[in-house]
Amino acid sequence: MAQHWIATRPGGLDVFSFEAYDAAPPRPGEVTIAVRAAGMNPADAKHVARGDEADFPRGVGYEVAGVVSALGEDTEIASGPVAVGDEVLAFRISGGWSSEVTVPARDVFAKPASLTFGEAANLLLAGCTASEMLHVTGVREGDTILVHGASGAVGVSVLQQAAMLGARVIGTASASSADVVRAYGATPVTYGDGLEQRVREAAPDGVAAALDCVGTDEAVDVSLALVADRGRIVTIAAPARASSEGFTAIAGSMPASAAYRDSVRADLVRLAGEGRLVVPVARTFPLADAMAATELLMGGHPGGKLVLSPGPDTSVTDADVEAAAERLRGVIEPTPLQHSARLSALTGWDVLLKREDLQPVRSYKARGAYNLIAQLSDEARAVGVTCASAGNHAQGVAFACARAGVRARVYLPRTTPRQKRERIAALGGDLVEMVIEGDTYDDAAAASAQWARKTGATPVHAFDDPHTIAGQGTVALEVLAQLADQGRTADAIVVPVGGGGLVAGVLTHVAAHSPTTRVVGVEPAGATSMAAALAAGEPVTVDELDSFVDGAAVRRIGDHTLPVVQRHSPDLQAVPEGLVCVEMLDLYQSDGIVAEPAGALATAALRAGLAGEPLAAGSTVVCVLSGGNNDVSRYEEIVERALVFEGLKHYFLVEFPQEPGALRRFLDEVLGPDDDISLFEYVKRSNRETGPALVGIELQDAADYAPLVARMDASALRVEAVAPDSPLFRFVR
Repeated sequence: MAQHWIATRPGGLDVFSFEAYDAAPPRPGEVTIAVRAAGMNPADAKHVARGDEADFPRGVGYEVAGVVSALGEDTEIASGPVAVGDEVLAFRISGGWSSEVTVPARDVFAKPASLTFGEAANLLLAGCTASEMLHVTGVREGDTILVHGASGAVGVSVLQQAAMLGARVIGTASASSADVVRAYGATPVTYGDGLEQRVREAAPDGVAAALDCVGTDEAVDVSLALVADRGRIVTIAAPARASSEGFTAIAGSMPASAAYRDSVRADLVRLAGEGRLVVPVARTFPLADAMAATELLMGGHPGGKLVLSPGPDTSVTDADVEAAAERLRGVIEPTPLQHSARLSALTGWDVLLKREDLQPVRSYKARGAYNLIAQLSDEARAVGVTCASAGNHAQGVAFACARAGVRARVYLPRTTPRQKRERIAALGGDLVEMVIEGDTYDDAAAASAQWARKTGATPVHAFDDPHTIAGQGTVALEVLAQLADQGRTADAIVVPVGGGGLVAGVLTHVAAHSPTTRVVGVEPAGATSMAAALAAGEPVTVDELDSFVDGAAVRRIGDHTLPVVQRHSPDLQAVPEGLVCVEMLDLYQSDGIVAEPAGALATAALRAGLAGEPLAAGSTVVCVLSGGNNDVSRYEEIVERALVFEGLKHYFLVEFPQEPGALRRFLDEVLGPDDDISLFEYVKRSNRETGPALVGIELQDAADYAPLVARMDASALRVEAVAPDSPLFRFVR
């Protein structure tokens, strides 16, 4: 069943109810939309508060964007023919705060591919209102106009549309929003005492028209003082004063306003699709959290439009990746694409390593973190961000905050090594506060989420956010650009997979620019959450998890990342942790590269045999070496795991006779000439004829194991091999 919000009676937030329901099947002239994003506007709550009792219960929300799930017979939408599966937006509808809604086809338009669902769902109410304000005041080229509330949703649309008309705009806003007004080409003037004089100074030749989006007495008084022709003053928020003082008030409920807004919808959709009309989106809330979003909206200054999402907005586009690359320019330098002679000789391909371990934070994580943080509104920047991590993500956030000048509160579990804490502190400086919380990552994540709810701090997720995905996608953008400089492209790009942010970003860009390039995602065999999600058709929580490849050991992949991966269907393979260790040692000993376990996943996949159709000899294969934040104290375990995986290290329980010379006989009769005892733990039993010993034996060649076991069987000793999956084996390893 679908879900939607209804208002049961006139009133405040207490009259809203979130309920399950069945969307009505579409009749001729109707369309059913699976909602991907519902727009939020102050009018949503205001109309409930001031509504007529006879109109309740009623749906909430006037604009949505989504995918057509059903069509009435012989139905076309306002923009033309349509089919199930098409992406659309709808405005002047009822009940948009839903997961599925059936609406008149005349109110539905094809969604421009360049717009995200969140942008499309917030385009038309503000855009049509702004257009009507400019229309009724007769704004034309050369006019200087005054816009009150210029940093709000309607105000921002007015600024852009006025610029298209050739008008100059003086925009009133708070001091903290002055940069927003300036960014759209207007002259900012702050609210408060002396506003009229400040506007006169900014517009010495006078103001031709005033457009009021806030409705305060200050805004109305200044408008009346500065504009002689009251026919060129309009308000959307002070209808009583307009009625009594002879200027114009407009509202979508007025027949003339409704007719005008219907007439300009198609043009506004076109302008947005062309990139000439921008919809700034501040935050996305789950549909179920509509009341929290409404509180933020009605509190003022959310920093952009708010979106309700029944499911995640997965519309990460290549345009998002390219925009992220522009934001990262000068912040993060492109990393080298380095030929690997060792892996090329091993595979017969031309293997190139994308050296993300050479980033300032020694991983790619700063890309997504900075792309998200750089897009925060002034208000969100002032509150700051929060994250939970014990590794690369925290360092990426610290770096991004230092470069963007945004404060961060980073939650770390107690198990976070001291050197990682020191690195986070060094990268973030005074802007980053570290809070040690709980014994596990989940404890830290819960604390970070609570802090975000309490303070309004923006969560910076390690992978499950469209902005993060787009930032990580710049890895692929660099790879293809670097290869293009050499006059070639990639036959395959091999990418480690944890939560899916990196592979989703890479897939997005590669699909747009090099569709013949195969993308292979590589998971650790002990943490195959992406494979589990693809099999189930939705994210699932993996119960059994080997955390050794800690940078990719994720119990549940992202709600945002999965649909991107599903859409592009990459090859996916799992690599044993032991093989990862073998590759880490080869990277270090042969190539001089210090890679963390997740960083070696892609190159380890080449040793295992790359998934998918065989590649021809000489193919260009790029492996993303995603990180190099490896704790040197782990190398003993890495060597151990590598030896076990290659069959060079084995453990046995041996019952030795408690008599002189027993160990010597074992060495002489059982051990081969090249075998070495790496562990010997013996427990003497004074009241028994034999005593147990735990013996670790390291071989020079895996082929020596069978002869070793044969000699053990031929000896008088009782020997039991310790199975790799036994608790005792895990203890000694």
